[in-house]
Amino acid sequence: MRKRITDSQFVASLLADAPAAELSTALVPQPRQLTPDALAWAETLTLKRRGVETRMIIGAETAQLDATLLRNVNGARRWYQQIVGGATINQVTTQAGISKRHFKAMITLAFLAPDLLAKITSGMQPVAITSEWLKTNGVPADWNAQRTLLGSL
Repeated sequence: MRKRITDSQFVASLLADAPAAELSTALVPQPRQLTPDALAWAETLTLKRRGVETRMIIGAETAQLDATLLRNVNGARRWYQQIVGGATINQVTTQAGISKRHFKAMITLAFLAPDLLAKITSGMQPVAITSEWLKTNGVPADWNAQRTLLGSL
């Protein structure tokens, strides 16, 4: 089910964080305050898809760590180290409590390019890059192909 936010709901949610004096002024402006500058709002607005949701980003994007993505990258790297250490996929999946299908979909996260890992760990990855997106679409083994694919989001 999708909920549509109207302009009035959006404005109300923005004003709800304002101090009481500013809120009363904003809700009941004096006629002299209704200048073209007071009625105009110039700010960058970007809509970005993130999995099944769409995020509205107002102004410059700020770093936001994706805990699920970080957890899955760390898990994939840990699984890879276990495989290198001699463990079988059956042992790794049993110990981690995951299916082989999940393992196969997520192990590619262990092979992300170092600069992409740096972006993920600092929260600067494109908003569209989520664990679910990576699991569904897969990650190329070639680092340049990764950069091209993920840079296009």
